[in-house]
Amino acid sequence: EVCNSDNVADIIRIAYSGITVREVESTSDEGQQLIAEISPAALPMYIFNEDVEFEENFTQFETVLRKVNEHYVLDERVPGLIVRYVTPFDIAGEPTTNEAETKVVIVEFSDPNCGACRVFNTKTKPLVLETYGDDLKIVFKSMPLSEASLMAAHAMECAFEQGTFWEYTELIYTVGSDLVDLTNHTETLGMNVTAYDECMESGKYLDEVMADRAEGVERGVTGTPTLFINGIKITGVPAMTDLQDIIALELAQ
Repeated sequence: EVCNSDNVADIIRIAYSGITVREVESTSDEGQQLIAEISPAALPMYIFNEDVEFEENFTQFETVLRKVNEHYVLDERVPGLIVRYVTPFDIAGEPTTNEAETKVVIVEFSDPNCGACRVFNTKTKPLVLETYGDDLKIVFKSMPLSEASLMAAHAMECAFEQGTFWEYTELIYTVGSDLVDLTNHTETLGMNVTAYDECMESGKYLDEVMADRAEGVERGVTGTPTLFINGIKITGVPAMTDLQDIIALELAQ
């Protein structure tokens, strides 16, 4: 079940029967003061005063809270919580479907051996790109969840070095990503196999892959694929209609 901005207040009321819930606009004086005090990573943010410590169920829900100054804040990394991250991603030098500036940027965290990632990359992503063309771009960041995925993600970086990232990635998601497949992909695409082998043996991009993964963890990525559409976090493969609704709102701004 996903907790979104419409039902979080109800959840809070159930969890903490003695708490009054009210909304504060981020653009209001009070909202701006809270933002200055807390420096939130994402909006909306859910803030409690220190009296929450005396609630009967506090120990059960303390794991999803973090303390900032005199406040407790619902951790934006809680799985299923739909938020918009206000701190932009560093996408310089990352594989992207469009080098131009666009109104919509989708940052995708993906695992090379993830079945749901295969669905998104072979079915949903091509449809999104066909539908919106130059109005958006998709930026790829690796989120390897196993040692085999780590090696495959590194191989994708070696392909990126030769300018064949998206073609190589497509083969990984349609054919496979074991070590034999990875080598076969280089031959299929006419890559420089010697340069690829040297890249793989050196492990030169492992730190870069792990930096992507660490960034995903920091942004609350617990499963793949996870998408950030102009900072709005979506976990799993969204329906095309849901994507269209979000993208349309972003394009209209």
